[in-house]
Amino acid sequence: MTTKVFGTRVPRLDAVDKTTGRTKFVGDMILPGMAYAKLVHSSHPHARIKRIDTSRAEKHPGVIGVVTHKDVPDHLHGELIWDERLFAKEKVRYQGDIIAIVAAEDQATADAAAKLVKVDYEPLKAVFDAEQAMKPSAPLIHEKWKSYACLPSPKVMPVWQWQKENPRRNCSWSSIVRKGDVEKGFKEADVVVKGVYTTPMVHGSPIENHSVLAQPHDDGSVTIWTATQVPYVVRMTVAAFLDIPISQVRVIAPAIGGGFGAKCQAWVEPHAAALARKTGRPVKLVFNREEEFSMAQPRHPAKMYVKSGIKKDGTIVAREATIYFDTGFTSMLSAVQGSLGALTAAGPYKIANLKIDVYCVYTNKPSCSAVRGPSGPQLNFCIESHMDELARKIGMDPLALRLKNAYEEGDIAHNGQKLHAVGLKQCLVKAAERIGWKQPKAAGGDGALVGRGLSCAWWITAVGFGTGALVSIEQDGTVHITTGTVEHGTGSTFGTAPMIVAEELGVDVSQVRVHASDTGIAPFDYGGVGSRTTFNLGHALRQATQDARRQLMANAAAMIEANPDDLDIAQGMIFVKGTPEKGIPFAIVAQAAPFALGPIVGRGSFNTMAPPFDPKYGLVEGSLFVSAQLSYAAQAAVVEVDGETGNVKVTDFAAAHDVGYSINPMCVEGQIEGGAVMGLGIALSERVGFDGEGRMQNPSFLDYKIPLCCDVPPIKFDIIETNNIDGPYGSKGIGEPPIVPTTGAVANAVADAIGVQVTELPLLPERVLAAMKTVKKR
Repeated sequence: MTTKVFGTRVPRLDAVDKTTGRTKFVGDMILPGMAYAKLVHSSHPHARIKRIDTSRAEKHPGVIGVVTHKDVPDHLHGELIWDERLFAKEKVRYQGDIIAIVAAEDQATADAAAKLVKVDYEPLKAVFDAEQAMKPSAPLIHEKWKSYACLPSPKVMPVWQWQKENPRRNCSWSSIVRKGDVEKGFKEADVVVKGVYTTPMVHGSPIENHSVLAQPHDDGSVTIWTATQVPYVVRMTVAAFLDIPISQVRVIAPAIGGGFGAKCQAWVEPHAAALARKTGRPVKLVFNREEEFSMAQPRHPAKMYVKSGIKKDGTIVAREATIYFDTGFTSMLSAVQGSLGALTAAGPYKIANLKIDVYCVYTNKPSCSAVRGPSGPQLNFCIESHMDELARKIGMDPLALRLKNAYEEGDIAHNGQKLHAVGLKQCLVKAAERIGWKQPKAAGGDGALVGRGLSCAWWITAVGFGTGALVSIEQDGTVHITTGTVEHGTGSTFGTAPMIVAEELGVDVSQVRVHASDTGIAPFDYGGVGSRTTFNLGHALRQATQDARRQLMANAAAMIEANPDDLDIAQGMIFVKGTPEKGIPFAIVAQAAPFALGPIVGRGSFNTMAPPFDPKYGLVEGSLFVSAQLSYAAQAAVVEVDGETGNVKVTDFAAAHDVGYSINPMCVEGQIEGGAVMGLGIALSERVGFDGEGRMQNPSFLDYKIPLCCDVPPIKFDIIETNNIDGPYGSKGIGEPPIVPTTGAVANAVADAIGVQVTELPLLPERVLAAMKTVKKR
């Protein structure tokens, strides 16, 4: 299509404020009479509560109030499965479970008073490993699991009922896939390969810690400013936990200093709101870094078993996978994790026979959630490492093996979805070319071993969550977007959205303003999750802008006595098509509209619905994985491995992504680069460690190593456009896909360098060195 704004490198509207320090975050906010809050945490990983004594804390000078389970309604709630209590009442389930919250005149006093809350415990046996937690001898973490309710959604309720009818010990969610006859497939295979892969808990590591400011009002309502990706989910959750109407909760999400999925659910907002309502004063709660690491929903650890059968010509004929995800002490978004695990365990490959079992298991560790690309980096490491193992067994080039089995246009995926706009093979070829796949390897510096690896992936755009948008044209000619979507770093709301409005209205992007993330004034949006913001908001904005344009043209037509259908807009003028010299300024029409046909307000509403599926294609149970469309990606890496220390250095990196259509290449490239850097951290250095009592050992950036600038090689981008007919203007989601293929690409490059696959992340020097020693012994 012919475009004027799309495809250009337009800076985000919030770029200057963020780079100059003018942006205000929740932590910067101060209200008159504001109190400061501190949470009281459990000191045991699993124990019964015998007594909670808050008297010393309440009497401490400067303390305003303390809230425990006695001060809030006694019921459970949660994200999808309602297994969370606001404050621990009968037992605690991990070291960090919330016992109480204290308000004081200053932060130091709140911190001191929190230590004065005394809790008597009866310790219980704990379990810290997902696979062990499913054994009959493991302690039950949620004894009343079957009594738990779920989100009253027609999509979730029947799947939750299936979970209850198929219980497994300590399993909060399970998903299965059955396609064809896997045992028959293994018999037909020329080679069968097995593998076991392990990934640790990994943190999203937003630089801004969780921050909440709650202000009570005389009518019982509360306004909450919070660093969240999902203000409407927060509104719903606060209302449910405090047993007040949704209309009495207003949630505003100011700028967010990183979310990455760690802020895609309500968490401590209800606690702050409960404290504010009890004390009658505004209350601010800001996590310190240790609390952020130990409480803020990290990525699920995983133990993954995979077995594949392959023909000598490279055709994969069968795959069996059993996946254990450690979901921690509550289910949080384990339904999403398990469902996506069932999708990604097969890989983006045509495999006739599949048997996949995914278990999300309760343990006495922090609750994990949907960190960017949930299940993706873990299973990509497993499946793509396994693909290279298959290639070695039959003596086939890893790129050729993937190209032979990769999905193509019109294929039916293992969930019964017909695929279109499939750019997977183009991505593979381009990423491989970028690192010189077919060229001789260059020598490594100081005698280092050199390896090349690649990986590919597919990813979803979440369905079933609606978005509304308003587009109003003001009298000064500025165009205002009002939407509930959150700008949490992707650029969808302050980068891509203004371009859509400018393109449709024929105005400059500088004329567009965005008002977002306020449940008190904006139409509903589920939130910045599931690579869905541009997809959903794009459709809703297109409707709203076209509606506003119709109103604008009707006003202009009345002013110049023309037919609205004959008018066009360009360079700030509205004119009859073919005679641009005879027109009226856009600003004049905007100024007159409120006194003519009325204020111009366009409305749009959109919900991503699931595409047709063929239920006869395979059996899928316990899964919510559906996608409006699928994004495809391939990444390739070159590494140097120090033969004496095992240290890994990534020297070259390429990322090719099928984005459908790139509305704003600058935003797309930013997402690819950011996702790849996060993936490099997961591959090489990031892990959360625990001692034998479930206590986190490295809750700081001193001991938890995220990539630094010096750790990241230049990243080569290739944007593949396939014109996705379901997406707005042909686009696809790009927020999560870039983090998914990185672990497999780096792991395969290391294996190529040292001659053996390392089966546990991160690829620490000692692990790589140990793997190298096994090669020498052969």
